[in-house]
Amino acid sequence: LGLLCSGSKNLPLYQRVSEAAVDVKSFSKRHHVAVILLSQAGRGQDRLQTEGAGPLGVDAARDSGQVEEAADFLVTMWRPDLDSQITDEKRMSLGNQVELYLAKNRRGARGSAHLTANWQALRYEPREDAENG
Repeated sequence: LGLLCSGSKNLPLYQRVSEAAVDVKSFSKRHHVAVILLSQAGRGQDRLQTEGAGPLGVDAARDSGQVEEAADFLVTMWRPDLDSQITDEKRMSLGNQVELYLAKNRRGARGSAHLTANWQALRYEPREDAENG
């Protein structure tokens, strides 16, 4: 999302990203299409979040302008194996686990899912050992 060109180049990044989010939402409505955007999270001071190993909430996207307000759905993702303070044995046991949290659903419930990254097929698959909600 931050790579989209929007507005004047002399505006702060926060404002440019906000404008891009609003522009994409308008495009989506005008053309009756779903648009999926990826955005790097503003992670603050939490070590696990900074490493990409800990849960993120709605507040993670709020640092990116009006992303949270414009989005109909907001999904956060993290990989527990990225934690720099776990042992190699623990990292191996986590494998390719990916955690998802549906932090915002404009017209429904929120929830989580537990996936495994299949890097060869470039897709995520439900984990056999977890209940996906």
